[in-house]
Amino acid sequence: MVPPSHYASRGSKTGWSERAASLAWSPFNTEAGTEYSSSEAYNTIFYFDPNDKRYRCCCQQSHSTTGVRIIAGMLCLTVVLEIWHLAWFWLGSGNGAHVDSDTVLSSTFQLLIGIAIAGTVLHALHKESAVFLIPYLLLQTVGLGAVFVILFALVYITLMNDRDTIKAFVESHGPKMIDSVHSDKYLSYVGWTMVGSCLVLLALQLWLISIVFACWRYFRDKHNYGYAKGHTSSFVILRPSSKQLLKEQHQLTAAFRPILRSMSADELRPKIAAAVRHQRIRSTLSSFSYELPTRFSII
Repeated sequence: MVPPSHYASRGSKTGWSERAASLAWSPFNTEAGTEYSSSEAYNTIFYFDPNDKRYRCCCQQSHSTTGVRIIAGMLCLTVVLEIWHLAWFWLGSGNGAHVDSDTVLSSTFQLLIGIAIAGTVLHALHKESAVFLIPYLLLQTVGLGAVFVILFALVYITLMNDRDTIKAFVESHGPKMIDSVHSDKYLSYVGWTMVGSCLVLLALQLWLISIVFACWRYFRDKHNYGYAKGHTSSFVILRPSSKQLLKEQHQLTAAFRPILRSMSADELRPKIAAAVRHQRIRSTLSSFSYELPTRFSII
């Protein structure tokens, strides 16, 4: 390997700026000296990592596609339960039992919406299409707004101690309550319990939206980077242990210690800055450091 000081003495023939520019590397620009406009600087794509933290969920322990698969399974289970519920209504009407037509219409409407949403999510997973995840995101956003309205209403009713409204709500979903001395405390307890349940539902919806949105961004970026369906793995690469990371760091430091000793940072900084001031390459320093021993050995 030829030491870098060998080329420092040849500065009269070949400037450091030209040599550093020839060593600069970009995955989308193989010609040195290419200038990027202000718009291209922010729109140029340099690298796509399918296991980036933006595409993960559950505290970055699972990939968003895995989370969406679980959500799709839950949607399919909801559709099956809705079909079973609607079948009981039709069986009851066949046996002569009274069936509320409004309940049947509501169940049928929920079934159709569930089939449509589950179908779009399954199609999005099969085709890796971000567009077909938008209906689920829109539906969850509407539901999120409805939960916010219900939460504010419940907090207002409970703070104002409107026991009649709480009692009417409880009796509409359960048995009739008997007026007693302890009924006021019980109604206040029920009111705050409903507020807590609404907060849990709100957190659950936000969590589901974050998972699906991460998967939507993954499919979108994967398509924009030009990767075909199935080109990259959807599974998370397990992170190595801290001991393994420390060992690799020591090995990397030992490998680059001769270069760091031969050239100081004060010598490298002005030479690299002069070579790349007209380029929009964010990883020039790391690329230059990694390419430096290889290029010198080749030359």
